Amino acid sequence: MAGLSRIAKILAGIALGIVVLVVAAFGALQTRPAKNWLAAEAAASLSGEGMNAQIGRIEGTVPFDMRLDELRLADTAGEFLAVRNVAIAVAPRALLHRRVEITRLSIDEIAFARPPATQPKAVPSQPMNLLGEPVALSVSGVSSLVGGGASARVAVRRIDGGSGQADLTLALSGKPAQLRLALDIAEPSGLLLDRLLARSDRPPLTVSLKGDGPLSDWRGTLAASAGDLAHLGADLTIAEGDEYRLGAQGRVTAAKLAPPDFAAMLGDDIAFTLALRDSAAGVISIDKLSVAAAAATLEGSGQYDGGAQSLAGTATLAAADLAPFSAVAGMALSGAGQLRVSASGTPQRPQADITVEATAPHAGGNGADRARAQLRLTSRGDSADPATRWVIGGEAASRISLRPPATSQPGSAARSRGILPARPIAAASGLKSPISA
Repeated sequence: MAGLSRIAKILAGIALGIVVLVVAAFGALQTRPAKNWLAAEAAASLSGEGMNAQIGRIEGTVPFDMRLDELRLADTAGEFLAVRNVAIAVAPRALLHRRVEITRLSIDEIAFARPPATQPKAVPSQPMNLLGEPVALSVSGVSSLVGGGASARVAVRRIDGGSGQADLTLALSGKPAQLRLALDIAEPSGLLLDRLLARSDRPPLTVSLKGDGPLSDWRGTLAASAGDLAHLGADLTIAEGDEYRLGAQGRVTAAKLAPPDFAAMLGDDIAFTLALRDSAAGVISIDKLSVAAAAATLEGSGQYDGGAQSLAGTATLAAADLAPFSAVAGMALSGAGQLRVSASGTPQRPQADITVEATAPHAGGNGADRARAQLRLTSRGDSADPATRWVIGGEAASRISLRPPATSQPGSAARSRGILPARPIAAASGLKSPISA
């Protein structure tokens, strides 16, 4: 008994020592030198080659209820991001259950002048402002990770005198899992679309994404508009089972945003359907891709096997009338045409078989009764290597008819008609990947 009593006293002493160390460490973290050390370590981790971070005073109770008065990031071109008054609070009790539950997250001001400048060894690029001018934002929100559920609410507001806001609400909970999602974005100034589309008429942007239901049969809607220039409406689906299935079906009106030469091809309304599937074996499939515009339709399917590193797919672009393509071609076109592409191989060594067929094609007064061409495009090496050579081979055949000259003699029109026999064409292309026409 005396031995057991001694062991109990030793264990109690060790436990008490651990508690004292934890309490002492927690208390030490609340001192000004410790908080300054934390700020310095955080600034050092964010700083690096061509990047400098400045972190202000840390206040509050570390790590449960902390406040940071400022964060500034600068590169070789100067300061590009300033954040003021960040507050974050977590639930201490949740940490005992190995959970992180954020009960409060707020930011008084975010001043974002531009993306960071490109590093010297990176590919050269031109710095671009998101809206073409510096913006100041406030961000507030709350999130929670409890058990098998998660939720978040985030609100973003412009506070620099400009208008614009975004609100996100997300909740995933229950068995079976239920997903509730709501996203609303409003950028009425038009600066964002001006920047993205290289315009100057400032069309306002609105986006709304909403959905609610079990992940086994989730349904949502997506709506977006660019003023009166473009509209998007789509129904979204998610189906979770042995495989993940995602679907989208809707319509787009965007002819007013397109260059005039393309407006006739797009038409007033474009319908689209997309069905994706992700299997547990790592195979991602496009079961259906369909786009129907005024001048042409696109149908396609394909899959990528991550385990075997293989890909396969087909796509068909068909036009019942080539006349709407005249403005783009720079000459009068007529007839019907179809382009089929079949891809196979691996991402490193892809292969494409291309078939072009036309019925009664005419261009600039010259034409043919029928035309057909078959091409095969293969790589001689890794397609990601700019030095890779490509091989193009195939054959073409057509029945042609040429418009006779104005001064032609009688009967010359008949002599201008003939048959162009099929003949093989093959060449080792010296063009570097990617191929540019």
